[in-house]
Amino acid sequence: MSTGEFLFSKNYEYLTKCRKISNTILIASSIISVILPIGLNYFSNFSMMLTIISFINILLLIGYYILNVATETFIYPATAIQRRQGFIDNSLGSKLLDKELVGYFSNDAIPIGAYKLAVNCFENCFFTYNIARAVTFRVVIKNVIFLLIFLGCAFVGFENNVIAVPIIQIFTSTLFLTGLIHQLNFTSKLKGLFERFKTFFAQNQKNSDISMPIFLMLDYETLLAYNKAPLSDKEWERLEKPLSEEWEEIKKRYDIK
Repeated sequence: MSTGEFLFSKNYEYLTKCRKISNTILIASSIISVILPIGLNYFSNFSMMLTIISFINILLLIGYYILNVATETFIYPATAIQRRQGFIDNSLGSKLLDKELVGYFSNDAIPIGAYKLAVNCFENCFFTYNIARAVTFRVVIKNVIFLLIFLGCAFVGFENNVIAVPIIQIFTSTLFLTGLIHQLNFTSKLKGLFERFKTFFAQNQKNSDISMPIFLMLDYETLLAYNKAPLSDKEWERLEKPLSEEWEEIKKRYDIK
């Protein structure tokens, strides 16, 4: 699988940029939420400045909500449609995209049809699963670090700790605990689907009907549609070469040609 320039590359770059801005706003708002109680408790003489910062924080939260809704409700689905169109074109020989998708998948030598659809989706699942695994490790480390901060606040005592409530709110937000739950759920389901793909190809069902390839494809697309744990472009770039080499070995193992 290549990460080169394709018809939908710019759309994915725009999607990634929107998500980065959204996360940056949420992080900035979280930091302000921790700083504000400290300021109100120890720097009450600067009440006007603190009021302005509080107002800015409200604007950041509103901006985050609007951008997040626009990104996940409109931009992501529109981008995903083009990706699916390219997938169907390459697998079944249709012409849903304006131009032919060449080089995105590494299975161009396989004749178009149900079997190629299954192979392309297997490749998609393999890459997505391994990148999700790499991201999961980072998410776990991030949560462990914040958990230590959380436990530190608990040790000091929540009752008189002015930053206790903001810390709890941040820890249970999509930045940390909720994000970790989404990530673990996504990776676990991908692993199960990946195992089902391996079982399908281990049985060497080149001449099977289209029902199972379609079913596996729908399962994969459903996972992506409901996924709340976006993949990392940095991990993608880091793992592209070794995963591409591993994919070629998988094709040899399961006699995919």
